Amino acid sequence: MASLKARWHRSIREIPEQQWEQLLGPEIIPFYRWNWLAALEDSGSVAPDQGWQPLHLSLWRGEDQLCALAPLYLKGHSYGEFVFDQAFARLAGDLGLRYYPKLIGMSPVSPVQGYRFHVAADEDLAALTQLMLELIDAFARKNGILSCNFLYVDPLWRPVAEAAGSAFLELGRSGREAVLGVVVWLDFLRIELVRLIFCAGGGVIPLDRGVSLAAVRGLGAI
Repeated sequence: MASLKARWHRSIREIPEQQWEQLLGPEIIPFYRWNWLAALEDSGSVAPDQGWQPLHLSLWRGEDQLCALAPLYLKGHSYGEFVFDQAFARLAGDLGLRYYPKLIGMSPVSPVQGYRFHVAADEDLAALTQLMLELIDAFARKNGILSCNFLYVDPLWRPVAEAAGSAFLELGRSGREAVLGVVVWLDFLRIELVRLIFCAGGGVIPLDRGVSLAAVRGLGAI
């Protein structure tokens, strides 16, 4: 079997449409289809000057066999995510650190559950998930990126990512509250646990509402 090669892509057009679609399969939700994401780029809705820089991570066997993919974006703000983390941006500023840019895994401006790493059926899902998380972690550290968030995660992918060392954020589904995502790491906090609680209607849920923080070991913990 050919060795793996990792590539970072500044546009979805750097990945052939046929290979993207074949890897994701016919049942993938529309918001991760190649045509949808390409249309967002072509329209200028997702572009660096709008605070959305495509930065997809792919794994290849040899030169032309796409075997794994992590849709990612480098963000210059927190708009279009529908998860509000401005409090962490302010905290980073108070500490003299730069919160933006940050890495985001989601379909832009689409708060729809279904984010995951996509891995070919004949590959080891757990092993390639672990490898891609390590590549993301290394890339972020090398480039001074302080946080990486996966939002609206596919619940079927959750145990795979969790087993690979990701720290998940959970909140009960009562009322407007919902499970929204996962944080890989927040380097500027210098902590081994990351469990942030978000509300679908906006803002971080205050601890006096009976929400407690639980310690978990996350990828890239300090």
